[in-house]
Amino acid sequence: MREKTKSAQEQYLEANFGLPDEDLKAIQEEMICQHCEGMALSTPELRILQFLIRLNGARRVLEIGTLFGRSSLALARALPDDGQLVTIERSAVNHGVAQGFFEKSPEASRIRSLLGDAKEVLKTLENEPPFDFILIDADKAGYLDYLLWAEKHLRVGGVIVGDNSFLWGGVWDDPEADVKAATAEKMKEFNRRLADPERYSSMVIPTAEGMTVAQKR
Repeated sequence: MREKTKSAQEQYLEANFGLPDEDLKAIQEEMICQHCEGMALSTPELRILQFLIRLNGARRVLEIGTLFGRSSLALARALPDDGQLVTIERSAVNHGVAQGFFEKSPEASRIRSLLGDAKEVLKTLENEPPFDFILIDADKAGYLDYLLWAEKHLRVGGVIVGDNSFLWGGVWDDPEADVKAATAEKMKEFNRRLADPERYSSMVIPTAEGMTVAQKR
């Protein structure tokens, strides 16, 4: 297993603002082994999300896109004792790997892990109380659909976060962006809706891949 060499900036951030949890490190090592580390939120991004959850006083958090569960555990650790994270994963393989990590974690009782296509799974959550915080980090072509659902099932004052919202340059039509035109249009509309001051107070955190953050009015 060979981990990519970290820059001086990354090493500094890791040393001072890292996530020291051994089980999160174990998940990261598994992602490196499976060559999917680049699909996951970085440590600084996870710290941003933990900060936002605590600042918002969130108790019910929804995550669309579990992968191996590193972000799920990090989000669950930002919740109070009576909090709950609901996380949805489409891949049965990823879901199984994540479940294995969850079951070993002290946060196991706070995590409800659901398997299936998010568009279908979300229908099963419609009669539950509204969420306080929703993270969208799944298939990019589905972002707009997930947002339309989230708008109806997020409390006033709640927060929506969309990761990868630059779509690797697709939202400004970078000719080198390897994304479908239809997906780019959906992501542009996703960002436009979240930028609407009548609906949200919002901003984009200019991470490498973009993170749109919006608080529902």
